[in-house]
Amino acid sequence: MLLHVVECQPPELALAVLDACVHDRRRTAEHLARLLSGTERGRLLATLLDGGAGSGLESIARYRFRSHGLRVRTQVDVPGLGPRDLLLGDRLWIEIDGREHHTRVADFPRDRRIDRELQRSGGISLRFAYEDIMHRWPRTIATVLDFVRRDRHRRRRRRPGRR
Repeated sequence: MLLHVVECQPPELALAVLDACVHDRRRTAEHLARLLSGTERGRLLATLLDGGAGSGLESIARYRFRSHGLRVRTQVDVPGLGPRDLLLGDRLWIEIDGREHHTRVADFPRDRRIDRELQRSGGISLRFAYEDIMHRWPRTIATVLDFVRRDRHRRRRRRPGRR
């Protein structure tokens, strides 16, 4: 079934399935790499596996950001706040909120507190919903690329003598 998914689905959807297999400990990344080694597409996807992805939506977003040449890190731990979905540069935090996330009312204030704490430490937090990733991708990537073009994903180095 996994070989069928890899060969018949768009690569970002196939990667989401493969990441979930590793994340849920149904298969190891090494096992999947061996399984997928028979096709060019399988070998490529095996190099992109990330069992740390918290959801299929994160896997899809990660694949799409990287396909635009963006270097993203996944599930970066922030002391006191826990792991965050994606990090571009050293300060642009991207959170992906899936559909199930919107039904948990208690998550809303916690997420806003996390955003504030990231901002207090010089970070920028962008939140995208399921619809932004799956149905409004051109607008989503345009937003992120705008931040990158303006170099807002990296901290400015302070010059000596400046505050």
